[in-house]
Amino acid sequence: MILPLPRETPLIPRQRAAFVAQSATHFPIRALRADVFTDKPGSMRVLEEPGFARAGLDTGTSAARLEPAPIVLYRLDIPARKA
Repeated sequence: MILPLPRETPLIPRQRAAFVAQSATHFPIRALRADVFTDKPGSMRVLEEPGFARAGLDTGTSAARLEPAPIVLYRLDIPARKA
């Protein structure tokens, strides 16, 4: 049986935070990078909420787009682990 979650349940933000933490634990990464087409403000909010910062602008392609379109570049720096 699948129970519906209340709308207030911040499940996705917790999953993103867990993904970043696990990535930093298992892989020697210092940053995560992402890009989003400028006409996707919801996707931008999804990245900005856990701390991704805008790192610049560029042009990107997609199989769903006929021509290259502007994108926003994002970066999330991951603190070094203590040994």
